[in-house]
Amino acid sequence: MITRRSKLLIRRIILAIALLWMFQRLRMPPTKDLAYSALRYDASKVKFVPHELISLIYGKVQHLEESKPSLDWSRFAYVQYATDLDYICNAVINFAKLREEFGTKADLVLMYYKGFSYNPHRLPEKQYKPESRLLQEAEAEFGIKLIPVSMISLKSDSTTWEESFTKLHLFELEQYDRVIFFDSDSTVNLGMDHLFFLPPSLVALPVLYTWPISNPVMSPAVRTCEQRQNQLQYFYEKVVTGMSEMSDEFSWNVLSNLPVFTPWDDLQFTTALMVVQPNKKMFKKLMKLTKGRSKSDYDMEIVNKFLQGAWTKENAYFNEKTDTVEPLLTVLGHHDLLMLTGELTVHSLRGHSRYMMDPNDLQLSEIETPENAYWKSKECAWSLVPETKKTKLFHFSDHPVPKPWKPQDSQDHENIDCVDRLTSSSDKPECNAIRVWNQLYVDYAKDRMEYCNLDI
Repeated sequence: MITRRSKLLIRRIILAIALLWMFQRLRMPPTKDLAYSALRYDASKVKFVPHELISLIYGKVQHLEESKPSLDWSRFAYVQYATDLDYICNAVINFAKLREEFGTKADLVLMYYKGFSYNPHRLPEKQYKPESRLLQEAEAEFGIKLIPVSMISLKSDSTTWEESFTKLHLFELEQYDRVIFFDSDSTVNLGMDHLFFLPPSLVALPVLYTWPISNPVMSPAVRTCEQRQNQLQYFYEKVVTGMSEMSDEFSWNVLSNLPVFTPWDDLQFTTALMVVQPNKKMFKKLMKLTKGRSKSDYDMEIVNKFLQGAWTKENAYFNEKTDTVEPLLTVLGHHDLLMLTGELTVHSLRGHSRYMMDPNDLQLSEIETPENAYWKSKECAWSLVPETKKTKLFHFSDHPVPKPWKPQDSQDHENIDCVDRLTSSSDKPECNAIRVWNQLYVDYAKDRMEYCNLDI
């Protein structure tokens, strides 16, 4: 039996604990405030990652893993989304390549429209809808993790991209530390595991390198091929050579030594490929931006508006998982990472300059530059075979030519006037490039039948 004296003692103890807690709250700033007061980087700047650097870092990571395996791959995932049968098939094709051809150990996650009512135990197989059948095969044959999501379809000027907002659900996947998202109207050409080892940031993505630049804000110094390679070598020797483990300290050291990215007025990032540290609060902020959007604004425009804060305010957000303030944005070099298929139908050697440039140098694309600029020089300029072999992802972007799962007019592909050798003054595409372009469509049709049992 609890006596009156015991009750009084218990009340005093509870009161003392409450007062102590309140005192600590008054004395100590919140964790978020502490994190902002102990920034480990310059939040006034946005950094960009030349494509070679992350590959060099990943090479070192692989070497360390061979000697002392320690990576928990369940923390990482490749993510695609699908709102119809064609996009489910595209996702299956790409995930199968990542697992079977390129040996990724990361999770493969397909966010699919929950209206497909996927449940392999509810109906006999003969009653499956095509979407349900393919979803079941994706899970059973390739270990793809299926996550049902609501469709985010907003009224737009074009119905083609109305459902593209659905991809924003990827920001909700907080069970992962980092995800690599890419649009399903792409075809994987090489593995992309190296992107999981970027320095910390909420979003890392490439500039839409084909977007016109009407008002450049700076004139970067024009580098030769040798100068650019020397800079990369200096970074590797300064930062990567002494790496003994994949630690937080190493990642912050990489970030602090990356080159600074200078944005311009009509800058556009592409959402066809994004490396994201999922954060539900950021998802809510993105959805809030869709409320006052124009009907001509799609997912890319919304993400771009969101990321503008990285240079108009500060390049920072609070990561609740790590209790640290990290960059909102890091810019990825597009070269060797993401090639629009329209790049293969360019009519002039100079037309490939933008693809060969680092993000900052894109501001030089509209003015005359010396012939020894690295994107023009013989050593570093466009060369069809190595460029198409090195790129990680091809994004089908050939309007008005239909996407490869749509019925094709053979004239779109076969009757293209071309030249055997591309020059700076050419007015037709290179024939070998057109053959590569054609082959991408042919290979897609084969993959569609092999992995999905679907014809065009």
